[in-house]
Amino acid sequence: MHFQQDTIQDAYFIQSYTSTQLKIAEHLFTKSLIISKDTLIENWPINHFTQLEHTHFTSVIGLKPEILILGTGNNQHFASAIQLQTLINGHIAVECMTTAAACRTYNILVAEQRSVVAALIIEQHNHS
Repeated sequence: MHFQQDTIQDAYFIQSYTSTQLKIAEHLFTKSLIISKDTLIENWPINHFTQLEHTHFTSVIGLKPEILILGTGNNQHFASAIQLQTLINGHIAVECMTTAAACRTYNILVAEQRSVVAALIIEQHNHS
């Protein structure tokens, strides 16, 4: 499939992704992060979906998105109402998918000029 480059200026897009890193604005990121069209919150303190708590979404509320795309790592997981309580209280819709799918979906929604934030988990593995 052939893609045409988008012309939206000054928006954060995910240029590429693997299971261990994301490339955004020509920089490589190896830790979980939160991204919107105009905000990048590095080093989101989640290494695996099982660590996720409702307090981890506090910074998302201030961005006031219509929807949060939650990239749950290499496997798709569905967050519980308890994990999403902060977002539910803020009337923010949530979609859970693998981080790879979340990257693709985020880029599409930003290109459509939707009010979207992606919280992307990049799983950290200990190598012993």
